[in-house]
Amino acid sequence: MKFGARINRGFTMPDQGAPNTKPRTVGELFSRMTLPAACIFIGLVVCIIASVAPWATSPINSAAGIDGDGKITIGIAALALVVLVVRDSAPTLATLSLILIGFGVFEAIHIHDKVSQVTLFGQQVDHVGWGVYALIAGGVLAFLGAWQAART
Repeated sequence: MKFGARINRGFTMPDQGAPNTKPRTVGELFSRMTLPAACIFIGLVVCIIASVAPWATSPINSAAGIDGDGKITIGIAALALVVLVVRDSAPTLATLSLILIGFGVFEAIHIHDKVSQVTLFGQQVDHVGWGVYALIAGGVLAFLGAWQAART
């Protein structure tokens, strides 16, 4: 499949009479999912979870992603999930995944610059939270799934 084609094969079983029919239930959707589609789905769910996780931590407090740009990343990941289920477009999913990766890298650099200025007795006390790293990892997993779907 060329980049730009649809991922209809992501939801079919070889022994079915009508291979391009859409699943009628959520159970059918998951039972028909191929490895690239599953990678995309899991990566996007990880991005949504990471968006509400801590993005900056300190010994006293932490700041969740939902307090700031996490709302944007939830929206992008939710849009990508809708595209996965409704449209099956590999290039659109790859683009949205790259946007999530870019957001994660930007936030990691931005938060690190802000928290690296806070020191106590010469030691840095604030850190980039695990949510930012999970956002990047989920975006990479979704992108790799979309890339593989476009190649097959």
